[in-house]
Amino acid sequence: MNNGDVLHGVLVAANNKVVTLETPYGKLVIPKKDIQRIDYAGARATGSEASGNAQPNAAPVAPIASDRGVISLHLSGRSFWYAFESGSDNATDTRIRLSIYIGNVRACTFDDEKPDTVDGATLYNSFTFSPTDALLIDTRDGFQCSVLETEEGDLSLRIDLPSSASSERQLIRMLYEVNDGDRSFERWVDVVSRSFSVEVDAGREAVVRVRQDASALEYTGFFKKSMKNLELFQLNVLSTELKD
Repeated sequence: MNNGDVLHGVLVAANNKVVTLETPYGKLVIPKKDIQRIDYAGARATGSEASGNAQPNAAPVAPIASDRGVISLHLSGRSFWYAFESGSDNATDTRIRLSIYIGNVRACTFDDEKPDTVDGATLYNSFTFSPTDALLIDTRDGFQCSVLETEEGDLSLRIDLPSSASSERQLIRMLYEVNDGDRSFERWVDVVSRSFSVEVDAGREAVVRVRQDASALEYTGFFKKSMKNLELFQLNVLSTELKD
């Protein structure tokens, strides 16, 4: 890309204005004016470098402490994306946040702030955990959150719980948030949320598999665009399991 980013995927369509790239997180429609070069030979590369899944903020998997429980979230499917209206002063805040609450405590927040594509007056951002886009920006005292190395299209998050939250059932809330204000006056709003409970236990791992479906998302409007069908974005819990 002209801004120095490198995107990996399969080129599935192209015309004189845009190309469409199939990635592990969904399709990206990229204006040709933003592309510096397309390297078809790069498709023969293998490993995490080629797939774009290497995570600089990933941490080695540590043993589970005997007095703490662990929640492993495995996310698969489509990534959440949002369309932002681009102001004339280029001050649009394109950040998307994923906040994870354990009970009433926000255990950790991840932030993806770089827009993926530009289409006229609209900026698009997909929450992809790309190593160049997404960062762990906040972890509350007593919690330890990390992004684990994953297979293509299947992301794993690990949350080590404090001992006070490592027994009985815990309510988990996943919230995708956007800033309805600006960077000088932030007003974060929930656009997609999902709550579910899971059994936890000290010294054990609670494994939760969640599938995301963003196929119904679209935006509307000409002079002022807004997102539609956000309530149709699904965070479906496929299974929960408490492992030793």
